[in-house]
Amino acid sequence: MKEKVILGNKVELPYDSIGFGAGTLAISFKAGDIAALEKSFRDAGQNNLEVIKQCDAEGHVQATHERYDIFREIRKTIGATPEEDIVTVTLEQESLVEMRLRHLEAGQGIQDGAIQDLGDVVSGMAEAQGVSL
Repeated sequence: MKEKVILGNKVELPYDSIGFGAGTLAISFKAGDIAALEKSFRDAGQNNLEVIKQCDAEGHVQATHERYDIFREIRKTIGATPEEDIVTVTLEQESLVEMRLRHLEAGQGIQDGAIQDLGDVVSGMAEAQGVSL
């Protein structure tokens, strides 16, 4: 078994190397399928990249990487053979303030929708009773 990262949506990805610093997290996959890896990270979405667990081969958490939720780059370095190709995913760390603001805005959108739905229901009930609003 290989070491793996676990995304917030429980997707487990075996990796070959990982490094972080200066607000970025780089995860490399030897002989990785670039299309499949891109799909995994895109499908996870920003919320499921907020906490990434780094586990050893036995599944024990070695480190937790928080707020590296901006999918910045995926690139493939060509080796001498396809088995030596390396796909590297680079994630950028979001500031705590930016993350909180993003969540607040998403919550506000839900509240706005609920208020609109409530207004539609009240208007429908009033019209059914013959009351003009």
